[in-house]
Amino acid sequence: MTVDEITHPDDRVDSAATLASLQAGQISRCSERRRYLRKDGAVLNVQVASTVTCDLNGKPEFLISEIEDLTLRLHAEAEARDNRERLAHVERLSTLGEMASGIAHEINQPLTAISLFAQAGKRLFDMGEQERAREMFDKLSTHAQRAGAVIERVQSMARRRDSATEAVDCNRLIEDVVKLAEAEARIYDISIRIDAAPELPVVKVDAVQIQQVILNLLRNAMQSMRSVQCRYGNSIVLETSRRDDHVIRVAVVDTGTGVSEDFAETLFIPFKTSKESGMGMGLSISQSIVAAHDGELGFFSNDSHGATFYFTLPIHDEEESRG
Repeated sequence: MTVDEITHPDDRVDSAATLASLQAGQISRCSERRRYLRKDGAVLNVQVASTVTCDLNGKPEFLISEIEDLTLRLHAEAEARDNRERLAHVERLSTLGEMASGIAHEINQPLTAISLFAQAGKRLFDMGEQERAREMFDKLSTHAQRAGAVIERVQSMARRRDSATEAVDCNRLIEDVVKLAEAEARIYDISIRIDAAPELPVVKVDAVQIQQVILNLLRNAMQSMRSVQCRYGNSIVLETSRRDDHVIRVAVVDTGTGVSEDFAETLFIPFKTSKESGMGMGLSISQSIVAAHDGELGFFSNDSHGATFYFTLPIHDEEESRG
């Protein structure tokens, strides 16, 4: 059988173009992912590394190829990805459980307002003041939407679904997760301020997973500040910036205890935690999520008090995607 015959129909054009370039001497070697067809029709994913040897006159004579079967590697990668997503989901549910008090308070406020405006609207309607009653209904709608938005954010974090990447605005992503974290922050009299760089390029990420990383870093910052009764300040700053042509950085700056040298060595080890409650998986899972997005998660101590935890994400190249 020829190379063309064993190549998957969807890969034949690219495969033929590569072979033609090798035979013409335009390139001397290449390495590409390909799909081959087994005798039974099953698809085999392979990595093909090819090079050309020439005769004494410099004319291409032999094509030498090394073909690596990727079946086991791809299976292991898929299994690792599935395990990471399952662990991330468990961690999200655990986090939401710890935040239940703040979330309940956040929902209870608009529900209380809805009850009050409904009673006021009924009294105004009975008094024949339809115009003022209409205002009450508008306020009812506003607070119902507010409660619905909180529930929608919680449902989005709690839902178990397959990982899916999309091009998103990093600043918009941060604004949404801060709204969820603020429910807990208000209980401890902690404010979250966003210092966002304008007009950042989009990033291609699993939005829920990246929000999980941000939420974890925000809650860790709050925990650190609460441990010293916020004596160095009660404000967390969430910064976004463009580091170069390829990377966006998201940083959470707190005024807590900072990170000691001893604890820094075990910071990303699973089940290691300084908290009274929790699984000790938050930073470990966050690190694996960021790594899966080709980014980096790190930290450093601030000059005065507290620490800065940050992660990077590659900028999504729209031109490259269209190509």
